[in-house]
Amino acid sequence: MSDAGEGGSFEARVDCRGRRAGDILLQILPICLKAKHARAQSFVFVENLELLEDSITGLLKAFDRLAVDFEVFIALADSSGFGEAFVKALGGRAKLRMAESAGR
Repeated sequence: MSDAGEGGSFEARVDCRGRRAGDILLQILPICLKAKHARAQSFVFVENLELLEDSITGLLKAFDRLAVDFEVFIALADSSGFGEAFVKALGGRAKLRMAESAGR
């Protein structure tokens, strides 16, 4: 994680490989809280989503909720297609983006 600095943003990369959804959320939530308190932008880049040890759908729903509640930008790097299918299913309502189209 990098704290807010010259750009006024918080950034984190999260690797889902071999981890559970709850562990991922426990890593991301403090970042979201710090950014909201500092009124800064936060960017979370999620990698290896397809290698998560439990429910990808549950984690994606939680990410979307975090994106709305904390105004966090979450980019998914996912070769399985699960992330892209979730984003497409939500249509324009999704606050998540695929890493290729995230512009970062």
